[in-house]
Amino acid sequence: MIKGEKLELTIEGVGMDGEGVAKHDGIVVFVPMTLVGEVVEATITFVKKKFATARVYKVLKASPMRRDPICPIFFQCGGCSMMHIEYNAQLDIKKENVANCMRKVAKIDTVVDDVYACSDEYEYRNKIQLPIANINGEIVCGFYREKTHIVEPFNKCYLHGEWADDIIDAFLDWANRYKLTAYDEKTGRGLLRHLVLRRLGDVISIVVVINGSSLPEKDKLSGYIHDMGYKFSMYININKSDTNVIMSDKTTCIYGKSDIMHEIAGVKLSVAPNAFMQVNDEIAEEIYNNIASKISQHNSPLVLECYSGIGMLSNIIARSTDRLVSVEIEYSATKNANTMAELNGNADKILNICGDAGVVMPRLAGISRGIEEADLEYINLTEDEKIRLTKMLSQGGTDQDIVVVLDPPRKGCDACVLEAVISASPNYIYYISCNPSTLARDLSVLKEKFDVMSISPYDMFPNTSHVETLVQLKAKA
Repeated sequence: MIKGEKLELTIEGVGMDGEGVAKHDGIVVFVPMTLVGEVVEATITFVKKKFATARVYKVLKASPMRRDPICPIFFQCGGCSMMHIEYNAQLDIKKENVANCMRKVAKIDTVVDDVYACSDEYEYRNKIQLPIANINGEIVCGFYREKTHIVEPFNKCYLHGEWADDIIDAFLDWANRYKLTAYDEKTGRGLLRHLVLRRLGDVISIVVVINGSSLPEKDKLSGYIHDMGYKFSMYININKSDTNVIMSDKTTCIYGKSDIMHEIAGVKLSVAPNAFMQVNDEIAEEIYNNIASKISQHNSPLVLECYSGIGMLSNIIARSTDRLVSVEIEYSATKNANTMAELNGNADKILNICGDAGVVMPRLAGISRGIEEADLEYINLTEDEKIRLTKMLSQGGTDQDIVVVLDPPRKGCDACVLEAVISASPNYIYYISCNPSTLARDLSVLKEKFDVMSISPYDMFPNTSHVETLVQLKAKA
């Protein structure tokens, strides 16, 4: 098998990114945009000793689950990977991918629930991040083609509502009319880098990321959008670094309010432009409410939450417990979480700690179990907060249920955090993951002390290969 060779392949399985999997002469071949049972003619694009990748040249036998994607640039754009598959079949594929990770990586045979479906497989995203480029003398924005930094422009993204299309059209009209420049990664020159939009209820957050110190004609841009009838706040984010990171920490509000008030699942929040939030409000609410409902059934629960972010989930859990200690390493997120607790009347229930969960968690566990003294010198708290924390951790007694909630980024939990969680000896763990592979890796560690009670996938990202999963674990008897 060599690069450029054309082969007839029968698709026998599905990979973790939704691609088809075939075999040829004992070598596994990954073929994007194909389905199980299909026979395709494909061109080999990459070869290693034990596997290869290929690009479909022609579908010789199509699966009944194949459909024509509604997006005209689906096969060029890297934003989606499953729009060519009937929605119910997407859910089946995602369930099987989660189950495969559990079996092969975690060595767990717990039955995986059916994937909780999104009510609308289109227009579900509340956020869009678009790189900006100059193509044939015109400013455009779009998504990168898969595995490249080549911008594929579009007229409409079907995963977002018309609000995004309108703002994008106005932005491009403004940028081209006033002859602004687009950032070039090769030369480091050009002003406009990214356009970042987020819908928060009836208000839109608009961030223009620039390679400079100011944005020319910014009043004209805000005037265009104001005349369209939208409520919005606009910001410039200064990012002069040679980096793939989209936004720096240098953000200035140039129109509207610096923080936007929003509400999700009955929780009020003040959202800064760079705050992390789930992109699908409907599915996020379903997961968070499910966790809170389960926690409400525990005995006088003390909840220890790691990777707590801006405190969205914390305030929902606070409906089910009077004692919640949240640990988050980012100072800005912890500050935002404190504001959110105040907004929702939960400041007396939630204590937000800015620190490394691997350092903080063992001390929290020891105090809550009455095993060690209140050694809080390494936790960044005021004296009043230390007194409050000690009281929160010790007031439940030895019969209380200790519950740990984990919601890490795609890379999963750091090893020291897993060790700290195990040392905490909680009765229950709720683990939210957006990456089945790292979830399975972490469960292979946790399963030594905990039984996996349920594995529940949620379709947070329809028409892509991504899936959100909630796992409930219980301490072994």
